[in-house]
Amino acid sequence: MEITIKTITNKTSKTGTPFWVVDAVEGKYTVWDKLIADQLYNNVGGKIDVEIKMSGDFANIRKILGGNITPQAERIEVNPSEKVASAPSRDSSIVAQCLTKIEYRNHADPKPLDILESYRFYLKEL
Repeated sequence: MEITIKTITNKTSKTGTPFWVVDAVEGKYTVWDKLIADQLYNNVGGKIDVEIKMSGDFANIRKILGGNITPQAERIEVNPSEKVASAPSRDSSIVAQCLTKIEYRNHADPKPLDILESYRFYLKEL
């Protein structure tokens, strides 16, 4: 499907995963792959042929099939409060996993939700 990109906005999901919202003349689409998003930034204002897959009510861009490259890109940054809640760094994630393992190493039958809650707590504190 060929789309004409107006803007691209980066966002962060509730789980901390980065994604991008592509506002095109034909509608709004989401992108979950940074490499695809970077290529789309280079095509803002131009037409590009993409593969779109519907996932529930969402239209996700899965692949770039071709297009005319536009040299300038309009990037819309997220506001500072959203940047604070961005995805944790790899180091923080590893440390949070280790702390969670230490906390639950002597529990006979820990509940998965308790483990997840502890992990999120450590991520937040790091």
